[in-house]
Amino acid sequence: MEVLLHLASLTLALGAAAAALRLIRLTGHSHAWLFLSLGFALAAVERTLELFSMPALAQEYSFHELASDIIMLATAALYLHGTHRMRAVFLEHRATREALRHELEDLRRFQRLTVGRELRMKELAKENAALRNQHTAA
Repeated sequence: MEVLLHLASLTLALGAAAAALRLIRLTGHSHAWLFLSLGFALAAVERTLELFSMPALAQEYSFHELASDIIMLATAALYLHGTHRMRAVFLEHRATREALRHELEDLRRFQRLTVGRELRMKELAKENAALRNQHTAA
């Protein structure tokens, strides 16, 4: 049982480290995710060292050791789940930013069209006034 708990928490911690590294490309914040990834990797190293330094399996597995191993497993699972949830947050943020960029482009295009039309109408009004002045003068 102890070996399985150690292997499971080791696997989850490595998964969290890999997930944190994948977030570097998505977010561009390499230092933050690199430090988190290193922390998760160190947790995996700690579990590996503990796994290899276990006494013979015939020895009794105390409640304290079981509780500690279950807490480490839960912690590693939370690390992994948290990094996956952060990926979803950043993907949503990227989609929102992209939608806002498109909306801004549309608004700028609309502004150019309407301002251009208003300027042309002003020119035509001046032209019309000049023609009216010529017609009344003649």
